[in-house]
Amino acid sequence: MKKFNIFIGIICSLFLITTASCDQENVGSIYNVENEYVTFMANLGTSFTIPSTETSFDYQIARGNLQGRLELPITAEYDKDAISVPSSVVFEDGSETATLTISLENTTVGTRYPITLSFDSIKSALTGKFKTTISIMRDYVYEPVGKGLWLDGIVAAAYGAPTDPYPVDVQVSTDGTHYRLVNPYGLGVYEYTAEGETTRNPAYLVIDVTDPDNVIMEEQGIGIDWGYGEIFVAPSPSANPPKATFVGKNINFPAQSLAVGERDYNNGNVFGYATECNLELP
Repeated sequence: MKKFNIFIGIICSLFLITTASCDQENVGSIYNVENEYVTFMANLGTSFTIPSTETSFDYQIARGNLQGRLELPITAEYDKDAISVPSSVVFEDGSETATLTISLENTTVGTRYPITLSFDSIKSALTGKFKTTISIMRDYVYEPVGKGLWLDGIVAAAYGAPTDPYPVDVQVSTDGTHYRLVNPYGLGVYEYTAEGETTRNPAYLVIDVTDPDNVIMEEQGIGIDWGYGEIFVAPSPSANPPKATFVGKNINFPAQSLAVGERDYNNGNVFGYATECNLELP
């Protein structure tokens, strides 16, 4: 899948180059014979989660001019105590992509680290992307705990779907601080999801139970798209929302403790509150 995404990004870059070069009235670096048409590939996404056992991450950068070897200086802003980013990447002669290998050896599992990357805009195509901010997290290690019962209030709030609890696979992090539901809205799990509506497989819904009196569900997509981008859940924007709790076998999110949105609707902002959500553990 990564190779496919990279290929699509390269094709898009080449299309931009061809389109821009047809407009002979434009004047600028796009027509410089030394232009390399380099771009960060937006289709790769900006948020990456990798297994906790990995200590590096390879980020691909594309170019349209394949002639010659190019060493591209990279400017990066990041937490230098935790991450190391090379000062340049190398495109070999004939190569469409270069790999920026980011070291994550000193990062903390479960913490997301932002990294802002940029290069000299003169090396980019006219509409190329020469600055981007990505984030990387080494994920927790999870173990299965069996089937739980999930009472949905996320889709129920957005679409009025019935709210009867249904079984879902549940996993717990090895340190006991996080639970996650496996494909809670996946095909064959959630009865209202149809073929072609899932955005990834597996899709997880992660719950932070570090403080049982103040359980947290950070903003995250739920893995389905019903026409306006992936549906996502987020903490309530209310100034004083009700708190979610973990008591006994129940992780409970009261009504209005969570909010709901769709990525391509309302400028990607939440548009309403979730009704009650509850996970009953096995």
